[in-house]
Amino acid sequence: MDTSIESMAGLPRAQVGPRTRGALAPTDARAVAVVALLLGVAGDALLRDGPPGAAFPLWIAALVLNLRALVNRSGRPLTREAGLWLAAAVVFALGIAWRDSEALIGLDLLATASALGMAAVVLGRPEAGLLAPRLQDTLAVAVRVVASVAGGAISLVLRDLHLEHARDRISVRSTPILRSIAIAAVLLLVFGSLLRGADPIFASFVALPNIDPGIVMSHIVLTGFLAWITAGWARASLVPTTETADETVPFQFAPRDAMTALGTLDVLFAAFVLAQLGWLFGGDAYLRARTGLTAAEYARRGFFEMVWVVALAVPILVATRSRLTDEIGARRRHTAFALPLVALLGAIILSAAFRLKLYVDYYGLTTDRLYAVALMAWLAIVIVWLVATVLRDHGRAFVAGAVLSGLAMLGVLN
Repeated sequence: MDTSIESMAGLPRAQVGPRTRGALAPTDARAVAVVALLLGVAGDALLRDGPPGAAFPLWIAALVLNLRALVNRSGRPLTREAGLWLAAAVVFALGIAWRDSEALIGLDLLATASALGMAAVVLGRPEAGLLAPRLQDTLAVAVRVVASVAGGAISLVLRDLHLEHARDRISVRSTPILRSIAIAAVLLLVFGSLLRGADPIFASFVALPNIDPGIVMSHIVLTGFLAWITAGWARASLVPTTETADETVPFQFAPRDAMTALGTLDVLFAAFVLAQLGWLFGGDAYLRARTGLTAAEYARRGFFEMVWVVALAVPILVATRSRLTDEIGARRRHTAFALPLVALLGAIILSAAFRLKLYVDYYGLTTDRLYAVALMAWLAIVIVWLVATVLRDHGRAFVAGAVLSGLAMLGVLN
């Protein structure tokens, strides 16, 4: 039994046929518009108090089920990867009802939004999924999805629904009805108010609605916002694309540029690690002589800065490798500069771990520090995976492994 919103709304199934390039067929566009509006109303009823709780996963599940129905009625297949991303969105949305940690709620929201975005990417261009030959093409389609979420509702209304052609017909049919409703409403409001004031008995039978304009406006804004992003996301999922990154990223790194970047980081990170060795072997006396800080004060500083260093160095390694020329010698030189950098990043991770251990010894273990340990462990996994893939010219598997390991770590935290 089909319980999707678009089915219950009585929308006819689409007839598969030719359509304008980059646009939805009119029947699909109408279905998207109805689904978006009804999901906006449902979201307003469920989410007015914020995402935490069972309401958010219920709304995400309704969103996923109706996208699947829209895909089916458009005659397009729902690929396995797209289905897995939609399922992941529901799973991480459930995490928001499962845990009340603000950090986990934020991460679960990010994972849910990212999974929905990747589902739209895969539906728009199946070959641009997680195992795409080129990460740049996935990013290019992802940018298109984000743009559609932001403004796709405009294209849906002005282009796909062909409202510029139907406007006159709608006006002819609706204007007399709307005029009659307006006349009746004004008369009821004015004379009803007067008669209520004239007779308490009549007033006891007739109560005018107590309308707060602020509350009404908040309902309209939330409903409109949810309907807007739903329409843009669904449109991006249903409109096929052949977009690639060849136009958006037209450059490549010259070998000298890549080696300069990696060489600079090698020298800088080596100097940092050597400075850490002085404290490791010199102890508290060396620390106080150099900085004037006690070990407890020192432990409170620098952990998150070191985590950011590792997190930013990884994309630099990936970017310089992916946009490098195909010359074998250039890639060998890149590996020669990258391996010491990876080793130094490992040393920085160990230093951060030791710093966090001191912090916990002095101030105790909290959930935020537990999340920091998990983040550091994931970064260590990512670096090892980078060596096994990117530096061996198997970059296609790197992104998939990094993303899946991150989602697995978030699942463990939940």
